[in-house]
Amino acid sequence: MPEAQQGTRRASRSASAPVPSVGRLVHYSTDPDGAVRAALITDVHDDDSTADLLVFNQVAPYAHPLPGVPFAIEPSPGHYNWPPRA
Repeated sequence: MPEAQQGTRRASRSASAPVPSVGRLVHYSTDPDGAVRAALITDVHDDDSTADLLVFNQVAPYAHPLPGVPFAIEPSPGHYNWPPRA
């Protein structure tokens, strides 16, 4: 996909998509291989898309803060997205 289209895909959100808010659980993509971690939104920036996250480690019983994470409609490394509906 051309770089210009990727930026648009990541930045835009459909009208029916949830609005990020403090306390919501999201998925944080860690690498291109598709690994994801559960994360909690701890703050939402003024653009209503970028958020500060508390990312939970899959192995050890701790979490680490990650500030300024951008939203992506689909999983993309370094971005958060909404979990699929069950």
